[in-house]
Amino acid sequence: YSDLKEYRKAIDNYDKAIEIDPKNAMTYYNRGHAYCELKEYRKAIDNYDKAIEIDPKDAMAYTNRGNVYSDLKEYQVAIDNYDKAIEIDPKDAMAYTNRGNVYSDLKEYQEAINNFDKAIEIDPKYAMAYTSRGHAYSELKEYRKAIDNYDKAIEIDAKHAMAYYNKACVYSLLSQEKECLMNLSRCIDIDTSYKLMASEDEDFKDLWSDEDFRRLTDNE
Repeated sequence: YSDLKEYRKAIDNYDKAIEIDPKNAMTYYNRGHAYCELKEYRKAIDNYDKAIEIDPKDAMAYTNRGNVYSDLKEYQVAIDNYDKAIEIDPKDAMAYTNRGNVYSDLKEYQEAINNFDKAIEIDPKYAMAYTSRGHAYSELKEYRKAIDNYDKAIEIDAKHAMAYYNKACVYSLLSQEKECLMNLSRCIDIDTSYKLMASEDEDFKDLWSDEDFRRLTDNE
């Protein structure tokens, strides 16, 4: 059911499964994921707590609980969870990447890059780690390094809309309109939800009145 995004139905099924077997950590983990998708974050945390209580060595449960705390902007608690996930599984590239994203949110960009470096060392094909590292370099105004990372992410995953979007942002900041619009167009071809984001993103403010930009981001 979760794959169909029928999260309420999924939760009903997990409820029944827990009645039958209340010691199955994976069921609590899955129910936590369903609540997370519904943005019922406290219920998600309760379920990840229970999964961890049953199976304290489940690194993924800590990683996902960290993700929820990150969404709640409880950044130190999120980092603590990623730390625990990495302690259990030092090869957890996702935990390093997500911990890096929290450091980026805290504007600790070099610490973020250190985490992305480690994630990429573990999994050189992890596109999101490159995209996240690109964002950190962009915030440090190291735009060439940012573009190189977005290019690598796209090389790994040609449908990685976020990498195209972030690359468009960098080209906009560099006043390279043609490259900006080309990458933004590719992004929107993959995921039209980026239209609204671009139309409100300060990185594109110099293009807001541009006819080609407006045509690309027109939601009508």
